[in-house]
Amino acid sequence: MSNWTKYLLLTVLLLSACAPAPINAPASPALAVINGALWDGSRMIPQGTVVLHDGQIEAAGPAVEVTIPGGATIIDAKGSTILPGLIDDHVHNAAEPEIRGEFLKAGVTTICDAGAGALQLRQYQDEQVGGALISRAFFAGPFLSPPEGYPADTDASAHLGVGTP
Repeated sequence: MSNWTKYLLLTVLLLSACAPAPINAPASPALAVINGALWDGSRMIPQGTVVLHDGQIEAAGPAVEVTIPGGATIIDAKGSTILPGLIDDHVHNAAEPEIRGEFLKAGVTTICDAGAGALQLRQYQDEQVGGALISRAFFAGPFLSPPEGYPADTDASAHLGVGTP
């Protein structure tokens, strides 16, 4: 190994050792949703509790089986149903973050757009609009469509002939 290579490696090592330490953000309190009818994907639990921390579900089940951490923010869902995030796997023209925000307000946490155009794909990378979370998105787009397939480029290519066998 040449001296130049050794000096370069030593410089990179020293610079990486001088990198600032990561800032540890204060932990957010847990969130507990209690007293709701909980659908866990397989059964309805009449008195359900869900505990979330840092955006992740930590516990879910019958209230008597779930421990709520001290200092947790409590939401009483009495008379309501607690559902997992819903998935809409067939949407169109939903790339705009504002539209995905409306999906999230309705409980749809994930969407899949099977016909997004190339110009819309960049919008699907957005995770927030104005600081508010929006639905997560998956898309097919023109890269997965067959040549001369969906979406149509011209009125003529959009024409579908209907005939009898």
